[in-house]
Amino acid sequence: ALSMQTDGSLSRRSTFLLMTLIVAVCAVIGTTYTLWRLRAEAINRQIESAAMYARAFEDHLTQSFNVIDLTLANVANENPTTATLANALHRAPYLRSLSVVDRQGSIVASSDPPNVGVRIDRDDFLPLTTAPRPVLRAGPPWAGRDFLSGRPATPAQPGSPEASSAIPVLRDIRLDKDRWLTLLASVNTDYFLNHYGRSVSAD
Repeated sequence: ALSMQTDGSLSRRSTFLLMTLIVAVCAVIGTTYTLWRLRAEAINRQIESAAMYARAFEDHLTQSFNVIDLTLANVANENPTTATLANALHRAPYLRSLSVVDRQGSIVASSDPPNVGVRIDRDDFLPLTTAPRPVLRAGPPWAGRDFLSGRPATPAQPGSPEASSAIPVLRDIRLDKDRWLTLLASVNTDYFLNHYGRSVSAD
């Protein structure tokens, strides 16, 4: 009888330990699954947020360059001088300078007069063209605030991440049947980086 009681006690103890182990394993599995789901949901929210920001930044950048295109076209119709170029620049914080370029690529007038005489390589601008085209064309980034104080950034001589930089854009504008005027804008990359940085950090 004592042996049977002992066997029964051991059996109950074993059953209790087994049930405790099963409950513990289920709790661990449940907690792990919950944490995995929470992590997956957090990642999905971050991806959705990043996609939203990317779309907003793309729209803002596209609209800004459309405005730059219109600004250059409007300035060309005003017989651009140093004064008119500087006046147009006051309404465009995303630009560092506006200039008139001759066929050889030399700046002949600018909102920033020291830029006059600086030569740019028109063949570096995309899309490539051998004749004037009424489209906005972008050149390689420049290291420096503007053309006089800067230089084209190259793989051999890249710009410093901490230094100011600019993106040059060209626009050929037809004045009449046989006359074209080329305007050059120095796009302030710091303006866009700061704008997007504030938008992200605000959230």
